[in-house]
Formats: sequence, structure tokens, C-alpha cells
Amino acid sequence: MKFANWFYLFGLILIPAAAILILLFRRSQKKNLKDYFQDGNLEKLNLSAGLKWNQVRITLWTLGFMFAILALMGPLLGEKTRQIKHRGIDLIIALDISNSMLAQDVVPSRLDKAKLEIRSFVNSLQGDRVGLIVFENDAFLQCPLTSDYSAINLYLDAITTGYLPVPGTRLSAPVESAVDAFDRTLTIGETDSEEQKSKIMVLVSDGEDHEGGTDEAVKIAAENGIKVYTVGVGTPAGGPIPVKDRSGKVIDFKRDRTGTVVTTQLKEDGLARLASESGAEYFRIGATQSDFYKLTDIIRTMKKTDFKSSEVVDLDNKFQYPLAIALVLFLVSFLLVPAASEEKK
Repeated sequence: MKFANWFYLFGLILIPAAAILILLFRRSQKKNLKDYFQDGNLEKLNLSAGLKWNQVRITLWTLGFMFAILALMGPLLGEKTRQIKHRGIDLIIALDISNSMLAQDVVPSRLDKAKLEIRSFVNSLQGDRVGLIVFENDAFLQCPLTSDYSAINLYLDAITTGYLPVPGTRLSAPVESAVDAFDRTLTIGETDSEEQKSKIMVLVSDGEDHEGGTDEAVKIAAENGIKVYTVGVGTPAGGPIPVKDRSGKVIDFKRDRTGTVVTTQLKEDGLARLASESGAEYFRIGATQSDFYKLTDIIRTMKKTDFKSSEVVDLDNKFQYPLAIALVLFLVSFLLVPAASEEKK
């Protein structure tokens, strides 16, 4: 047998403690009475006062207390099924993991700061489903849409640069991957049609687009009804891209063919355009401040849609049965009086 609140079991310790106190009290009471009455008269007094019923009452109180403790513990017997209906929006987060995200114009680095902001944003959501995409020149669905935010946080912890085989940055790649992720989720039986659902994407990048995929990203988002909220990470002044050894120590900075240190800058124009033309907004994570937190308020004002209901099987709490027995025992103990035949003896 399982219990919902097993810690109430410690309340049973009070029973032997109370029994010891009652025993000591009765011994003291009996000793005091012997000082004033002879043994024969004392026995008659005990019978006439109904003191012999005390033991019965104490037994009833003890049993009642035990059943009351059992009720508090909540015995779990049998099972009951309940339906849980989920409401929220579907939201895909795409994180740029190209080498330029290692730049430290935002401390500790663009990538680490972005992960920190994303984690804070995800933890502020309330029932929405979140998916995670990482991208460079290609994109990869790291985590499908889920309401398990702890899973998103675990995936974020594991993300590093150099995750994908093809270097460079193409902004259309994560939008393409998001379309597939949304379509794949719709096959599990949602209660709202595809046209009614809010499909939101949050694209976090420093804005570098080596393949010129901004126009294509805008087109794909418009065709599939996806609002792309973009978040620029970095500063206009930019910074060098560190090169690290296996231990994580910076040993040099990325250089071009002439040996000059490459400086990567935040490119906001493409990100702002993608957000504007998809009906969304652009935010920035800078060196000293970030307005990414404003997206939380925007998400909360959006229309929530019904997700597929799920069944949860719970163990049934049968506390009412021991509680009823305890109440009956207490009631009987209070109504118990000496019989008339006993009082005449």
C-alpha cells in the first residue's frame, strides 16, 4: 500500500507517549484515593463513578486516533483517470552556433550570453510548447516541440560551436527547419486547425549571413504563416573570434589569408527586416543591456490554442474510509455511559 502523506506516520509516536502519561496519572490518582478511603469503600466508589469505563474509552480513543492518522496519511488504493487539456502556443527557438558567436564583445561570449537569455525566457513561459533548432549553413532540430522545459535546458547546456559539418551562416536554414518541425507536430491530433494555430519562431543570431539567405527566409516565413522574432547578439563595434585549444584556452584569434585578425560585427539590418516582414519584432542582446525579456510579455498576450488532451492515471486516495471509522470511534467514546444496573451496585 502506498500513502500520499507518509510522514504523518510519525504521529503514531504520540500514542505510546499518551498511554504512559495516562498510566502515570492513574497511578497517582489511585495513590491519593487510598490515603482517604478504605479498600472496600474505594472499590464501591470506583464502580459507582463508572471509572471502570475509562479503560474502554481510552481504547476507543486510541483506535480512533490511529485511524485518524491513517486518514491523514492518505492511503492510495486503486486508480482513477483524469483528462489534462493543454493550452498555449507553439514556439521554435533557433540558435546560431557559427564560430562568430564565440566573439566576446558580449561577455562571456555571444553564444553563452544567448543561451543564458534563452534559458531565462523559456523558464518564464506558462504551458507553451517549445522546440530548439541549432544552425549554421545548415540547421538541425535539436529538440522537437515540448512543454518539458527541463529538456530544453539540458539541450542548451550541450550546445557548442562546430556542431554542424558545414561552416558559415544561412538565415533561411532555420526557417526551413522550423516549417518541418511545425508540420510534424500537427500530425499528432491537435484540436485546432493549422490555420488557427499561432506559429512563432525566435531566431537568435549575430546577423551574419554568408549565403545571402535573408530574402529566402522572408519568403518561407510568409508562405507558412510564421512570425519570426529575431534577436541580435553582439555589438556594432564587434570583436575578434577566439581560437581555443582542447582545454578551452584561447590560443589565438581567427585570421584571414593575409594574417589579419578577423573582426565580426553585429549585422542588424537582415534580422530587423526578417522580423518586420513576418509581422514580428526585433530585439537585441548587447554588451551592457538586453531587451529580450520584452518578448515574454508579447507571448503572454497571444491567443492560446488547445493542444491534444492527455490522460493521466492517478492512484485513488481513500482517506475518507479511515476518517469515517475514526469519527465513529470518537462518537461512541463520548456517548458511552455506565449502565444503570452498574450504578446500583
